[in-house]
Amino acid sequence: MAIGWRGLALMDRVAFRAWHGDETLDLGTLGGTNMHFGKTSYKAALKVTMASAAIAATAGAALAGGFEVREQSTHFQGMSFAGAAAGGRSLSSMFWNPAASNYVGAGITAESNYALILPNSETTITGGPVSGLCGVGDCSVDIGRDAVVPASYIAYRHSPSTVFALGINSQFGLGTQPDNRQWVGSIYNTSAKLFSVNATPTISHEILPGLSVGAGLQIQFLDLQKFQTTTGPLGGGLRTNLQGDSTDVGWTVGVNWRPTPSTSIGLGWRSAITHSLEGFFELQGAAPDTAIIADIDTPDKVTLSFTQDVAAHARVSGTVEWTQWSRAGNQPVFIAANGAPFWRLEGL
Repeated sequence: MAIGWRGLALMDRVAFRAWHGDETLDLGTLGGTNMHFGKTSYKAALKVTMASAAIAATAGAALAGGFEVREQSTHFQGMSFAGAAAGGRSLSSMFWNPAASNYVGAGITAESNYALILPNSETTITGGPVSGLCGVGDCSVDIGRDAVVPASYIAYRHSPSTVFALGINSQFGLGTQPDNRQWVGSIYNTSAKLFSVNATPTISHEILPGLSVGAGLQIQFLDLQKFQTTTGPLGGGLRTNLQGDSTDVGWTVGVNWRPTPSTSIGLGWRSAITHSLEGFFELQGAAPDTAIIADIDTPDKVTLSFTQDVAAHARVSGTVEWTQWSRAGNQPVFIAANGAPFWRLEGL
């Protein structure tokens, strides 16, 4: 369910995304179901958006495209993000293009969006050292973790040509939690969560009639938590806890061109952010905790959109989007004291 001040996201679409190496390219949209395809089959994700439900199915620790949170606007989610960076009817367009906030009227404009994600991801152990216990314990669990994703925006028109705005989002996140924590695979993972909050203050300015530019800062908080059993499934092992967090900064820039009153073209770039996580690893019953450090890179995102009014009540919109997933990958965690490799974040 995706509900915002602008109402329900009543439309569903199909978005086709292709991978070339480690980069993604959105190829277009059609009416129907919104589907996201990963680089490999276990990173596939199916997202169905309707007026009453938004269901995301992911397999395993499906990160890469799976750990990006797409639910930044109920309006554009209903449009399958066609025209997302071109501004117009929703202030949430500033997430993709800070220049798009120049569409707002006088005074203060605010918008808030909410998406409910109800994932279902069945994981089954079919081999390995613990597969022989499948007759004793649970070898198949649902690791999906429900989440509510808010996205809010506020803008103030300072002058006829200048707008100050602020967006609060969660651009990256993923959680897994088995419905039976004592399952056979608990030696690999009990639960994990990657959580982020992004505050983006921006300014947009109309430099010529119909031509606006925008820029802003991304101030992003990232938190990672992972729990697992180290020895012995079925609750017989020691519990471990790995946690780390970081607050780091990126930027966003964009341009919006309205050559005619019925045409809008927008181009926006959200920069990559390198997070320097600091945290600890805790082993149940052991002291002291081990201090850990890690660098986690989030990808650049470039979005090009257009909208074209073709009749009094008809509009054509489109979006092409590039995400530099090659910045992400398997990222190591190190012991802070000596820099020795300790663990690896698989799939980021």
